[in-house]
Amino acid sequence: MYRLLEVGLVSRHASLFRKQGHQEEALTFECMNGWFDLIASNLQLVERYAELQRLEIEVVDVKEKFGLLRIYQHGGDEVIDRALDIAELVSGCVCEICGSLGSVSERQGWLRTRCHLHQDQDAADHLAGSKQGYIDSYAKTVALLLWFFKEHSIGWVNQECLGLGGRRPFELLASSEGCEEIYVFIRRFGGGVGV
Repeated sequence: MYRLLEVGLVSRHASLFRKQGHQEEALTFECMNGWFDLIASNLQLVERYAELQRLEIEVVDVKEKFGLLRIYQHGGDEVIDRALDIAELVSGCVCEICGSLGSVSERQGWLRTRCHLHQDQDAADHLAGSKQGYIDSYAKTVALLLWFFKEHSIGWVNQECLGLGGRRPFELLASSEGCEEIYVFIRRFGGGVGV
């Protein structure tokens, strides 16, 4: 990820990075720019939750592993673990180069997540435009589903849902529209209207 983007995330969410002396210069994000919004939304979610629960959370590593995003932390609880597990699932639907919808595929023995335009690209010099609407929508939706489904959150996002047209929720979480669709569905479901 471009260093300027990393520094921006670390400074915006400083409470998650400075517990054990992480400075903006010390931590590097070992992934491409396309996951910027997904990382930003998860840092926003984790930071808000940590404040509410009075948790001392430290993000210690952000990287791509086996084609998926991994965010490693210390000090969180099972809710934080579930949120970051969901982020890992969603990253398999977001092109790590440009942030568009994508999928995990294998190329020359390496797993990576790409959209159809970047499927054959090995490296990128692409700066995806950040979408604050997506960041806020994702954080709001994942917070609601973690609250509503609790320990069943991972199972729910990973299974086909008839109320969402037979799609798996983690796939929908890759776009603003999908986040809003899930948010409305859970609100209706919670009120006894969902299927």
